Parts: sequence; C-alpha cells; structure tokens
Amino acid sequence: MVKNAKTTTPETAPAPTAPVPATPAPVTPAPAAPAGTPPATTETAQTETAKEEKKLAVATFTAMAIDALTHFLKGAVKLATNIKDAQTKEKAERKTNAKGIADLKRRYAVGKDGGTIPLDWTFPIYFEKVVGGKCPGRMLSLAGLFNSLCMLNGPDGKPMLAEAIYDSAALDWLEKANAIVNAAQKAHGENWKTCADVCETLAILNSPGDAAEKLDAIRARQKGETAEGETDGAVAMTAEMAVEFLIGHYQQQAKLMAAKPENAKELFCLARALAERVEVMEDERTKFILAVENTFDTATIQGWLKADDAGVAPHIEIISAHPNTAPAETPAPVTAEPAAA
Repeated sequence: MVKNAKTTTPETAPAPTAPVPATPAPVTPAPAAPAGTPPATTETAQTETAKEEKKLAVATFTAMAIDALTHFLKGAVKLATNIKDAQTKEKAERKTNAKGIADLKRRYAVGKDGGTIPLDWTFPIYFEKVVGGKCPGRMLSLAGLFNSLCMLNGPDGKPMLAEAIYDSAALDWLEKANAIVNAAQKAHGENWKTCADVCETLAILNSPGDAAEKLDAIRARQKGETAEGETDGAVAMTAEMAVEFLIGHYQQQAKLMAAKPENAKELFCLARALAERVEVMEDERTKFILAVENTFDTATIQGWLKADDAGVAPHIEIISAHPNTAPAETPAPVTAEPAAA
C-alpha cells in the first residue's frame, strides 16, 4: 500500500489543455510579371488594349520596323475582312432568318391572346427577353412581309405569295415589296389585300424578269412622285414633320379615347403596333449617330454642335481671320494736280 498517494477525483482532475493551432505557412507573394508581359486576356484588358491602340500617334508608326508595321496592318485588314464577310453572310441569310422571326411573331401573338405574355410587352421587348439580343430591324420588316403574304390566304383560298417564290426572289425585291405592302395596309385598311398596288406587286413577283424597276415605279406612285421624281401636288415629308405628326397623332388618340372609352382597346392595339416601328426607327437612328461618330473626330462634331447651338445653318462655314494676318494698309490720299494757268 502506498502512503500519501493523491486520489484524483473529477473535481480535482486537471482541465483539458486546448490544442495549439498549427502555425500557417507563410504566404509567398507571386512574383511580379516581367516588364513587357501582356496582361491576362480578359474582356476588360481587351477593351483597354483597344483604347490604347486607337491612341497610337504617327511617330509610333514611324519608329516601327517594317515587319512590325506590316504585322499591325495585317490585323486591320483581317478586321475589315471579317466585317465584310459577316455583312455578306447576314445578307445571304436574311430571308431565312426572317422566316424564323416571322414564326416567333406568330407565337408571340398566341401568347398575348392566351395571357402568357404581359400586355405591355411589344414584340421587340419579347424578342430581346427570349433571344437575348435586339431584333435586327431589316429582318423584322422582312418577317412582317412573310407573315402578310406567305402566311395569309388571298381571295382564292391560297397563300398570297408562295414560299417558293419568296425563296427565289431577290432580297432587294422583297424589301421593295415590303414597303409597298406597308403603305397599302395604311392606306386601305382591311381591304389592302385586294388593292391595285398589292395585286400588281404580287403579279410582278410571280413573273420572270427583273422586278426592281417595276416595284420602284409602284412605290413612287404611292408617294405621289412623277416620272421626273417630283411630287404631284404632294408635300415632301421631312423627319421633323414626321415627328410632329406622331406627337399630334397620339394627342388626337387620347382625345378619341376620352370621348369614346369603348374604343380604347382598338386605339391601344394601334399604338402598340406603332411602337414596334418606332423602336426600329430609334435603332436605325442610333446606328446613324454611331456611324457619324466613328467617321468624324470629336473636334469636328463639337464644332457642328457649337454652330448649331448658335443658330448657324449647317451648310454655312464660319471663316475667321488668321491671327497673324496684318491689317490692310490705308491707301494714301490722292492730291489733285494744280490746274494749268
């Protein structure tokens, strides 16, 4: 028996010692990239690089070796070629792509009628939601033509224009025909299918030969133009006049709805249909502004804006005297000779 042995009880037991956390290994910072190393290929880096490339001065090119200069220019040629190839491909596929948009427009109409699509969604809004991008304006216009002529039956119970004729027609012809059909729908309402302009257009598209000149003649007749290109008693519509007309149109529609609330549905649908075309117009206006900004430098455009704000007509150029120009000399007075005695 061992004397004086200490008895360990739960009360006298030593408290457990908490484990000591391991010391983390020191973090070694990544070495800095050597000078001249290009940044990581990200969208931001590419954008910044593009901005820097636009700022290259002529001295930069002068300092380039011939192989560096030709390499730089090869990139410019490749970019221009890619743009041209993309434009050619888009034009070649526009008729087919318009068929797809036409089908989506029909599904959109079914969804609006069935209540599965919000009432305030125009087709361009719906297109952007489901496709993920804006609907190209010229494809949208051509889709309207396809639905109007190829998906609607004429008085004989057959499609007004066979799909095979649509496929074989030149793109230029179809776009000219679309302008004619749109004008006829506005002028004749529900009777547009049997109006003379549409019937003549369909006959031209179904006949062999070049249709461009004949379609141009129909469109000129719709606009009231004579053979010489002058208007026959009609006032030429300017862009400013068109905007003012639309403002007055909506003001008149509001008055009509207030006077006859039962017409609200019809007026609302007309306004919604017009909104689709206005969005296409706005898209084309934006493209034009971007084209101007990409063609002319900022100083030139700022000069235009300054002159416009000052009320100077666009075709007048203000020429100021050069600061080093000397003032004109005042001619010496001419002294008359004395008369002979």
